[in-house]
Amino acid sequence: MNNRHSLHFMLTTVMVCGISCGTDDPDIGPAIQTDTDTSTATQTGTETNTETNTETETSTETSTETSTETSTETETETTTDPVNNLLIDGMFEDYQTGYSYDYVASDDWLVYPGEFTHHAISRTGDQIYNSEQFFVAQQGEASIKIWGGWTGWANEATIYQEWTKPVEGTTYTLSGWGYHHEDDPLLVAHTYNELSIKFFDSSWNLLGHEKSDRISSDSATSTWTEYTVTATVPANTVIMQAGITNWQCDPAMGAPTDGQCWDGNGAVYWDSIAFVEN
Repeated sequence: MNNRHSLHFMLTTVMVCGISCGTDDPDIGPAIQTDTDTSTATQTGTETNTETNTETETSTETSTETSTETSTETETETTTDPVNNLLIDGMFEDYQTGYSYDYVASDDWLVYPGEFTHHAISRTGDQIYNSEQFFVAQQGEASIKIWGGWTGWANEATIYQEWTKPVEGTTYTLSGWGYHHEDDPLLVAHTYNELSIKFFDSSWNLLGHEKSDRISSDSATSTWTEYTVTATVPANTVIMQAGITNWQCDPAMGAPTDGQCWDGNGAVYWDSIAFVEN
């Protein structure tokens, strides 16, 4: 695995089976009373900083840099965390110390699969990978950063939270702000991020799966953009999951399937994630 990004470590895997990942997305069972709504909004701005930064990166690409740079970054308006947000730590401010990486998200966030280690917390002032610019969180100090697994094969992974026995017919909306930087962007169509809501029965059969618009190579860079998805709980749902899905080398988007998919560069940042009952 080519772990090309500095910072942080994996979350402890809590679930044996969570939001799906693997070479193929599982067949989606018949979703009952499923209503979807996706939309995006953007906010932009600039910030100029002059600061001295000394950073040692340890990864497959290792460098030690000392620089005094002028940083041009995206400034953002303050977003209020909704009081009815069902997610715990949707703004990633309650991060914890990692092992391989400096900081990772709190244990309230689950990961699937267990080997999904290519995510970490980025904080305002951290240097952007492959850039002379510095990261600015959408709100607060911290955001989560996600990049591809670098296996050569299709790999899908999710960071999420879950709930049991939601009421059939209840509608929920998942929203969040996403961003990829101009100096470390997504470059190919088969690598992307999206918000995801999934519903399972007691045997982990997938009853419904709703997705937001994607952050992809076609998305604007260096601009925080809001993404949303809405879904209605199908009959027989026992587990409901909401979170962020990362796809690298998705064969449905034209990625090679011979184990030689190595061009899914780039990373995506997420902040201010909210999951609310409508």
